[in-house]
Amino acid sequence: MLILIVTSKLEKQTMRFQQILDKKTGQLLFRFSEDDDIESVNPIKYFGDFFIVNKMVLGGIPLDEIKGEKTPSESSMEIYNKSIDLWVKKKDEILKTQIPVNLLKLLETNKKNDQVQLLKGIEITPMILLAFIFEAHGKHGFNYSQYKSEFSPNGIDATKMPYASLIKEDGDVEIYGNTELTKGQIKQVIQHRKVTVGKIIEKGDIWHCFFATYKSLNGDEIWLGKNQPHFHYLSNVFGLTREKLQKELKSKTYNFGNVPHIKLLNYGKQPE
Repeated sequence: MLILIVTSKLEKQTMRFQQILDKKTGQLLFRFSEDDDIESVNPIKYFGDFFIVNKMVLGGIPLDEIKGEKTPSESSMEIYNKSIDLWVKKKDEILKTQIPVNLLKLLETNKKNDQVQLLKGIEITPMILLAFIFEAHGKHGFNYSQYKSEFSPNGIDATKMPYASLIKEDGDVEIYGNTELTKGQIKQVIQHRKVTVGKIIEKGDIWHCFFATYKSLNGDEIWLGKNQPHFHYLSNVFGLTREKLQKELKSKTYNFGNVPHIKLLNYGKQPE
């Protein structure tokens, strides 16, 4: 797998692209994400805007046009309109995704034991989780927040990372831009950085959080006796304040105790 991480500024957002080569099909894939925390937004609008900008950037629209500093060209407008059409189709696909009944029942109870029981044996995919977030907002009024923390291995200053870096299939590192770091240090940062992501739906004092580290998402943590990608779950009835939740998600080593695990399919390295 080839991984290319590129960081650039668009307005006030940081965008990150991962270029992934599927060895089986030979298809070159891109994964697009951003690093800023998200506070209580309409998730359908947020992910829609994000999806459209993603397609615009990958479609080749110059950043000065996306930022409004330059009048878009005719070809850029075509890419923009196509990006909107693609989002309409993707949103329809998300909204039609079947959500496990027990997952929806989480929104109906404020008892910890009930929530733990409801989650036993549940399997989700990234699409199911997104559909659940959309439905929680559209039908129940829950907004969406997200917190992400990233820590580099000890002894390495992440601010000295180059504009982009590529770990090639032979293990060599290709560097884009200037950096004081060696190839070995850059490879260590990419492979051993600790990243935690918490996805939260919330309405007033009620909240539900699905969180994971990159290791648990990729299947690099042992669960159920094997390397199974998974999320962790907790809510406002787990004896944790919303402020404490945010603080722990942003810390280098969170401490939530024993919380439910949720099997994640169609992502990461699935066990054979």
